[in-house]
Amino acid sequence: MAQAIIESQMRIYGLISRALENLNKLGRDNITRGAVQSRLNLLDSNWSKFEQGNTDLYSRELSSADGGHAYFTEDVFSACEEAFLTAKAAFLDKLEDFAAQRSSGISSTRSGAATSTSSTHHASLPKIELPTFSGKYSEWSAFCSNRWWETTVI
Repeated sequence: MAQAIIESQMRIYGLISRALENLNKLGRDNITRGAVQSRLNLLDSNWSKFEQGNTDLYSRELSSADGGHAYFTEDVFSACEEAFLTAKAAFLDKLEDFAAQRSSGISSTRSGAATSTSSTHHASLPKIELPTFSGKYSEWSAFCSNRWWETTVI
């Protein structure tokens, strides 16, 4: 029975230790406030399960074979705790960055470019005169061969 708990602990340890790496795999454009928050919630949930599993393990009478498992000899609990704290700190820092961007009036777009929301800028673009097509079949060939778009300078 202890072996099943140990296997579950090792699986959860893997999830916790890869949490930050998996967030970064999303790519900068896909790391949003929601993505960070949902992964933080999952991280907290996994840590709670890990702590409960650790408590269950130590409340059992372990065989000598169980006691020699890497979970105990390599202090997986401490390693998992460190991975949890590192990931949680990074997630909270990212959430703080999003809050700072919002309060300073800068919103991050999907492309990663920052745009100011505190003032509005209007650029004047040159007017482009587009030819019109009358809709007559007999004039289509001349209209189409005009190739006005190749001579228009923007």
